Amino acid sequence: NLLACDRGGTSDPYCTFGFVNSKGKFFKNVDFCTEMQKTMIIEKNLNPKWQVSKEFKIEGELENDFHISVWDKDIVNDDFMGLIEFKYEDMQDGKEIEGWFKLQPRPNKKNDVVS
Repeated sequence: NLLACDRGGTSDPYCTFGFVNSKGKFFKNVDFCTEMQKTMIIEKNLNPKWQVSKEFKIEGELENDFHISVWDKDIVNDDFMGLIEFKYEDMQDGKEIEGWFKLQPRPNKKNDVVS
């Protein structure tokens, strides 16, 4: 269940996901791994189900964490709704990760309100 971020008591959630650098930023314009991906926006929904399955290309020994960020789409600035972080140590080669995960605030962002 996500928090309502819009006036009508709903949200328009979507996710961004991928491997991040040591500062928690998604990799961009790199050859050694697949860049950040984005789900479709599910309008006016507090219980979205994306059912997305993606494979990420990794070349070499990438030991970075994987982040899923949930956002509410708005006309001007999208609202951060929460983060799921998978540590490198917790990921096994080729193992599919499934389940329900509690959204967390972004590191170093004291005012984040998460769903």
